[in-house]
This record gives sequence, C-alpha cells and structure tokens, in this order.
Amino acid sequence: MNNFLRSLETFEFAHWWWLALLLLLPLVGFLLGRKGPVTTITFSSVSLVREVCRDTRSRAGKYITFLLRYLSIAFLILGMARPRVEQGEQDSETEGIDIMLVLDFSYSMQEGKLSVDGEEYTYIKAMERITKEFVEKRPNDRLGVIGFAVQPYLISPLTSDHDWVMEMLDDAELDLGTAIGSAMVSGVRSLSLSDRVTRVMVVVTDGNNNIGISPLAAAKLSRRENIRIYPVEITSTQTLAPRRIAAHPLNNVAKISRGQFFQATDFDSLSLLYEHIEKLEKSFVKENKLTAYEEWFMYFVITGLLLLILEFVMRQTVYRRLP
Repeated sequence: MNNFLRSLETFEFAHWWWLALLLLLPLVGFLLGRKGPVTTITFSSVSLVREVCRDTRSRAGKYITFLLRYLSIAFLILGMARPRVEQGEQDSETEGIDIMLVLDFSYSMQEGKLSVDGEEYTYIKAMERITKEFVEKRPNDRLGVIGFAVQPYLISPLTSDHDWVMEMLDDAELDLGTAIGSAMVSGVRSLSLSDRVTRVMVVVTDGNNNIGISPLAAAKLSRRENIRIYPVEITSTQTLAPRRIAAHPLNNVAKISRGQFFQATDFDSLSLLYEHIEKLEKSFVKENKLTAYEEWFMYFVITGLLLLILEFVMRQTVYRRLP
C-alpha cells in the first residue's frame, strides 16, 4: 500500500493534452442518451405486451450500459494520455571522446631532466610515463598518438585498444627538428575523420616550432574542425615569466582553438596538468540523465476495452430490448 501511495506522488500524463477530450464526454453522453423517434404499433390490448415491457428493468439497463460505455471511453482517453509513474534517474551510456596525443620526440627532449621520486627522468621518459597513466584513466575514450621531430609520423591511429597505444609509445624514435605545426595539422586530419562530437588534441613539447607549417595556421584549421588543442610545454623554472606566457605562440594556439596552454617544470606539475585537461574535457561533455518510468498505458486501455465489451454483452443479453 505504501509503495502504491509513493507511486501516486510521481504519477503524471506524458501526453496530457489528450485529457482535453474528457471535456467532450458530456456531449457524447447527451448524444448517446437522446431518444430517437417513437415507433407506434397498434395492439388490440395492452396486456399482450405488458410482460415484455418491463419499465424498471429497461430503465436500469439503460443507465448501467450508458455508464459502462461512458467509463470505457474515459479510460481509453486516459490511456491515450500515456499515464506513467517516475521510477528515478539513471545515467545513460556516455559516449567517450577522441583524443589525439601529439608528442615531441626531438633530441632536445632527451637532454632536459625532471626529478621523479628521487630519480632523474629525461623529458621524454617523464612524458611517456605520464602519457601512459593518462591513457589508463580513460577507458571510454579513443586515443591516437602522433610523434614529431623534423616531421610528424603516426605512432597509433585512434583506437580503443589502449594496450596497443602504450606498446607503440615504446617504439618512437628521436630525430632533429621541432615541427609542431605540421604535427598539429596531422592530428586535425586524423580527428576530422571521427564521427564523435568531442575531439581534442594534447600537444607536448619542450620548444618552439622551427620547421614546417606555422602552429597558428594549424590552430585556425583546428578551430574550423571544432577541435580543441591543449599545448603543454615542458620547461625549466628559469624560463617561466608571465610576459613570456602571454606572448608564447602555443598560448595563442590554445586561444584560437578554444583550448588552454600549460607549462610544466617538474614531473608532479606535468601529472597535474594531464589531470586538469581530463577535468576540463569532462566539463565540456554533457552528462545525460535518463528518467525511468513505469508505463501505465496498458492498464487504462485494457480496462476501457473490458468495460466496452461488458457493455456490449449486457446489451445483447441481460438488458436486450425488443425493437
């Protein structure tokens, strides 16, 4: 009983406009109850038909069958209004996002050092370790990797096989040059083939573009494709300065593509930046909530049909009238 009362608290009609038809029921009742023309038959004596014409029973049958038809129509209208009871909210399956990791494998990344748990890591080793941790935390996303030095090259296409991505990271090779813009263009081309709404690019480097396409040109292409870019520069504390950040080419890349520019001076800050990028992207993805309902449509329709059948049967049996 308590469950039923709780259900009534969330009872509603999904197609409530059908309820307007209930206002027409008095008109239907008037039309159904209106008397037709009286047929006159001449008899020699009224006593011959007195037993057939039982007023009390006929009058009761008329009202009962009329009420049954009236109720059946009302229940059918209520059924069409789609009655239902809310059962609560449930999370819908959230579609993951596509992330292209564009990583710098130039020789300079081998020269810089970061301290990790008391040990010194090269920029590349720190980048690979953080990237693998980032990949492991995104089971619903497709990830791809583009490496670059003098020119970009595909390490892994967009895939949900994260073990494959981490395995291919170990096979990247170092080279001269820092073609950041060209690598971003390659990333845009890969992501533009995706049918997912949310597509982002994370660019990790320790220097400025010195060959190939301009990063600003790549950022404009990215914006046209609605792909956000998050550039991350691994650098030393000596080079950090607010003026340098404001004028940094990668900062302009982030602004153009509606992403955000980051700088990391140690392993912990690099790790935190990856987590921050993850939170930023979650804020862009709408969390869809689905409200679960128990549909009561069939209860009302079946009741209406049963009443209609009962009214028909009673008219043809108990309350059948002679013509």
